[in-house]
Order: sequence, then structure tokens, then C-alpha cells
Amino acid sequence: IADMPRLENATNHAFLRVARFTDRPSHADQLHLDLWWGSENILLDAGTFSYNAPLPWTNALSTTRVHNTLTVNSQDQMTLVSRFLWLNWAQAEVLDTITDETGQLVGITAQHDGYRRLGYVHRRSVTTFDEGCWVIDDRLLPVGRSRKQKPGTMCLHWLLPDLPWSAQENTLTLQSQQGTIKLSIRGSRDISLVRAGEMLHGESRSDPTLGWYSPNYDIKVPALAVLATKTTDSDLSFSTFLSLGR
Repeated sequence: IADMPRLENATNHAFLRVARFTDRPSHADQLHLDLWWGSENILLDAGTFSYNAPLPWTNALSTTRVHNTLTVNSQDQMTLVSRFLWLNWAQAEVLDTITDETGQLVGITAQHDGYRRLGYVHRRSVTTFDEGCWVIDDRLLPVGRSRKQKPGTMCLHWLLPDLPWSAQENTLTLQSQQGTIKLSIRGSRDISLVRAGEMLHGESRSDPTLGWYSPNYDIKVPALAVLATKTTDSDLSFSTFLSLGR
């Protein structure tokens, strides 16, 4: 199966990043999810912006925290040793797939080992159950952990277009030209929302590189970064429910 398998229903399609690296990776983005509603990109890849901009923007959009995936203890999936060089490559694999009666991929489970050094494997399942309905389950699986290891944090990040929004507890509602977009995260009491580096909702610490989308090199525009965070001594899972036009 390709390193960006495509899932789809009648109106939406998504791509999941599941790479087995044999050449240098450019981004630390294993299990990143891109999702489209027709021609409208709903779950965004932040892009590149610039390799040479002043800090904090020097290749900042290559990091794990700006991709649609989990970050553990605020660390990247791989070790960045220079502007373009990642070491300790995270390797991903597909564990299971679900196809419909036409043979179209409608569900996939995959995992990567980039956080094995911290005592975890990240496993993600993506399923589309109906037109406009998606469920993404994320779980950290402990591996080789020592009893002396202290609890850390796990953070789930989603990047969405800069659209009119409202937030209530763990649900974000957006209004696009096509209709309503609802994103809910189970496993976190509340969500935080960042736009162009500024905190709009919630209590997570802001980051100047969050809440941006780069459609072309050397260009960045505001986007909405949704964050859910918890400590790793609690339930090690999040479930995201996404409905489009419902």
C-alpha cells in the first residue's frame, strides 16, 4: 500500500501519511491526516513557508506539532540535527484495512515507532462510516516503559481553514460555503484554538508557529489550530469525530 493511502466516501476523501523511509524525510509527519470535502481542504497540511526566515520560522512547518497527528512530551517524532537533517527516522506500517463492496478503502489502522524512545508507539485508526462522517482514534501503546519514568503529556493537533467558528467544551463548529463542519474530540475535557499564533479559546500555551497555513513557498496565511492535551498517566487515547454538512 502507498505511503499516502486514500480513503473516501461519496463526498469526501482523505490521505494518511504512512511512510517507510529509505531516503531522508523532509517533515516529521507520520500518521498526518489530510481531508478534503470536494475541492475544499478541511484538514490541512501546514506546508513549508520558508527554509531561511528568521527564528522561529526557519523550516518551522516541518515539525510534528504543526501536523495533524500526536505529539508526545512536546518532542518531534524524529531528531532534528540541522535545518534539513532528521535522524532516528520514525517508521510507520499499516496494520489493517477495511474496504467497501466496491473495493474502496473506507478504514485503515496504522502505527509508527517514532516515540519508542519515550516508551510509546502511536497507533491511529481512520474510518469513514457515511457521507461526511469520519472517526479518527489515536492511542499511545506503552512499550518497554520503566516504572521510574515520569508522566508526560500527549497533544493532538488539527489544522483547519480560517472560517467563522464557535467552540463549546470539546466541540468546534465551523461555517464554510458548503455547509457546517463539526469537529469533536473525546478524551479531553476542553479544546484550545489558536489562530496565527494567538490563543482564541482554551488554556493551552500558545506558540507563534501554530495556526498558520502555507499554500506556496514564502507565503503563510492564518488558519485554525485545534489542540487537545492530556497527561500520559491518564487514558492514553483521543477519539475525533468529524462531520461535514450535517
